[in-house]
Amino acid sequence: MGNIEKSNQAVFDLVKDIPNVHWVDAQKYLPKNTVEIHGHYLYSDQDHLTEFGSYYMGREFHKHESLLKHSHGNALK
Repeated sequence: MGNIEKSNQAVFDLVKDIPNVHWVDAQKYLPKNTVEIHGHYLYSDQDHLTEFGSYYMGREFHKHESLLKHSHGNALK
């Protein structure tokens, strides 16, 4: 893979001062030492997730995080 830390820092530096933009480190929700889970590949190439990899990352994110504040989420119901 490319230099993930350097790429992430560059994007973070671009968005850190923009109001209502929140940085999400996708690597936090993907396994560190494997490229497949349950026989499904996570990556289609060195920098892009497969459909399964995207689903897996989203599911892991949802277990621990929320993009909306609780009060905003209630407004969607």
